[in-house]
Amino acid sequence: MDLSLTLQILKEGLKLWNNKEATKYIDRVIKLEKAYHEEMAKPLDERSDLRVDDILLQLRVLSQSFIQYPGKNRNE
Repeated sequence: MDLSLTLQILKEGLKLWNNKEATKYIDRVIKLEKAYHEEMAKPLDERSDLRVDDILLQLRVLSQSFIQYPGKNRNE
């Protein structure tokens, strides 16, 4: 699946998430998306594969957290 499509789905899902922390998660996804695009825009010899992998891992963790708790308030 295309990363941009995955990010769009995650952001839209988080907007619908009935959770006080949803905005915090959306902000984090947006920051990670920006960091990913900035890193990928660098020339190959300056790009850090480690940084790209870290960004993708963080996005995966956020996605899995959202999938496990859709529509639930974690404070319950």
